[in-house]
Amino acid sequence: MKHKLFISALGGASALLAAAGYYTFRLTVIEDNPMWKKPRKEPDPQSEKGKLYFAKKQAKENMAAIPYEDEWITSDDGLKLHARWYPNENAKRIMILCHGYHGSPESDFCFSFPMLKGDCAILAIDERSMGESEGKYITFGAKEKDDIAKWTVWMSQHNEKNLPVYLYGVSMGASNVLMNADRDLPGVRGIIADCGYTTMDRIVADVQKSWYKVSVKPVRLALDCWCRLLAGFSMEEADTLGAMRRALVPVLFFHGKKDRFVKPYHTELNADACVSEHETVYVEGASHGASAQIDPARYEQALRNFFHQYDS
Repeated sequence: MKHKLFISALGGASALLAAAGYYTFRLTVIEDNPMWKKPRKEPDPQSEKGKLYFAKKQAKENMAAIPYEDEWITSDDGLKLHARWYPNENAKRIMILCHGYHGSPESDFCFSFPMLKGDCAILAIDERSMGESEGKYITFGAKEKDDIAKWTVWMSQHNEKNLPVYLYGVSMGASNVLMNADRDLPGVRGIIADCGYTTMDRIVADVQKSWYKVSVKPVRLALDCWCRLLAGFSMEEADTLGAMRRALVPVLFFHGKKDRFVKPYHTELNADACVSEHETVYVEGASHGASAQIDPARYEQALRNFFHQYDS
């Protein structure tokens, strides 16, 4: 009897764990999740939060109004991927912009884009499953890093002036570009990473603690099983730290000191692991992805210094 009860309890616990893992999978990996589509109440325009919100709203509208050309490639697993190409006859370099989790080029680059458009040609990609790119799953860099590598090949075929190329990502996009730091990609002179995370496992653990006040490793192991079974990747493939330990190109790190989503320690660990030349800029008072908005002068100066050092 005790044996049967033990087996029954074990089966129940396993089923509960599998269900918790699948819930986390639906919440984090499936892009088309209603939770992320809910409209959010706008803050009071007179509040400090409201002023930042409406300034960003206007900046996003300004960027969305800039004309561009549509470009397409096919991923290694057969997805049609989209990017916006902003040509510039006076370009001194080419930027490949990679937005973040449930993001867009406007949401993540609306403040830095004006810093770049004067002397850069810009390719702003839609990460797989977002924007106009095909796909169902967000893989936290496991597959996105390969998509970005393919975009650099596309860019090399259209880079008639042989301009230096930089990968520039924000949030998940930052981690995605950092995961390419150990690859010899055509024309890439450096990487700019704003508020990226270290690994998928660690960022999911942080979100568990933030949302549910507890971080449960068995649930993340179950999540990994669902990722392998349904989405065709393992969480260990989304590993920024490993690429940092083999980095071949210089890196400019940014992170807001008030970031509560991807906490600054992620960039600290990434920078500590980075074996290539690198610089880290922490911005006081900046929340997640807001460094360029909070201190634009310092942000742009760091970009200019980086370009001056590695363009030639």
